[in-house]
Amino acid sequence: MNESIWTTEGDTTWRTADDCSLVARIAPAEDGTLELGILEGDTACELFARRFDSIDEAKGYADRILDQKMQRDMSITFIEDGLDGVLSPNISDEDYLASRSLDCDTMRELVVRALPICTGPNSQEVAVAFSIAGPEGIELETNQEADALKQATEQAVFLSGIWSVYAAPGDAVEAVKGLISTLGRFYPSLNR
Repeated sequence: MNESIWTTEGDTTWRTADDCSLVARIAPAEDGTLELGILEGDTACELFARRFDSIDEAKGYADRILDQKMQRDMSITFIEDGLDGVLSPNISDEDYLASRSLDCDTMRELVVRALPICTGPNSQEVAVAFSIAGPEGIELETNQEADALKQATEQAVFLSGIWSVYAAPGDAVEAVKGLISTLGRFYPSLNR
């Protein structure tokens, strides 16, 4: 899809950014307004939602988010520096993706993806997704993992195998460190 072009299919209007890692979706809501959703493209996990009265207003707001690549890159660099040595990074140009062995026996890993989408009051907020992945992909949480995540960040929301949290970049780094510290009590592999 052309990153700068809005495409309409039926009642839904779409636009992508960052090589399709972000998707803006505008669709009619039941109350007659238009709902803008910003989705993480690889998982279709909704990171942000807001309603508008007109399509132009929704598009304008989405364009500001999707076009703030420089701010997102700065946030990514901050996160990379803050988590240097905390996780084994596999860094792409558009987001920060890192993993660390959670359970060597079952080949489970804690996977962290930080996707700065600049939706906070100061255009600094970051969407961070935590998932527990294994040989068969994203796995459902255990009670230990759920408890650890709640302790690490009270803002976390569990959705389809992925926990998501909004935070400023500095808070995002602390949330990841807190999660690793708490999970480390249950999974010694994290401390190796």
